[in-house]
Amino acid sequence: MDDLVIRRGLEDEKAYASGMNNSATARSLMQILVRLARRSVVSPAASDEMIAILREQHFNEGIPAQLPAGVSVAHKTGDRPVYHDAAIVYPPQHGPYVVVILTSALSEKDEAPELVAALSAAIYSQLITP
Repeated sequence: MDDLVIRRGLEDEKAYASGMNNSATARSLMQILVRLARRSVVSPAASDEMIAILREQHFNEGIPAQLPAGVSVAHKTGDRPVYHDAAIVYPPQHGPYVVVILTSALSEKDEAPELVAALSAAIYSQLITP
């Protein structure tokens, strides 16, 4: 994944302030999450641990916000300087799918999470038909 660049850890304020920023594309994030869902990024046990951590995400105003009850979502948000959310979605009675939504030029506090939630719900309704 040539278009994924990791230059600093999360919450490294000094590195962020000095311009050391990570960069990714929707495609690179999707590739990682597909491999993680297949349990092939690293060992299956380590993949399961990473998925468990992603399922504990506390910022759920994006991809999971408008999904039906009972849908498990393993995801990671990002909000510097724009809002993003990337997820493995586990619908009941269906196999998982990956969705990555990156935004720009929207308010990260209001517009972007609402748009991401609406897009996620639309994707879910198209993929998971009753």
